[in-house]
Amino acid sequence: MNFVTPIIVIIGLVFLIWLFRKLKEVRRRFFTFFIIFVILFFSLSAFYVFKGREVNFGSMEGILMAFKVYFSWLRSFFYNLKTITVNVIKMDWSGNITSIK
Repeated sequence: MNFVTPIIVIIGLVFLIWLFRKLKEVRRRFFTFFIIFVILFFSLSAFYVFKGREVNFGSMEGILMAFKVYFSWLRSFFYNLKTITVNVIKMDWSGNITSIK
């Protein structure tokens, strides 16, 4: 990943923040905030996934490989998030009552 990509993302986020400040309606602000969050999530996660990997965005094979790697990581991220959530729900949160006395 070259140096220009993060700069483009930052410029895009600055534009979206400017747009967010210009909008007055709550519904549009929420939508703008959601768009900023999605763009920020995808850009930071893509930077994390492709860090240390040689990805060739100049060829169709490289782009397809990048999509496969990214969406494989994304699928495992949400699977792990689901597993953690299920384990937290199943935990016994009642505590040790004898230690309170």
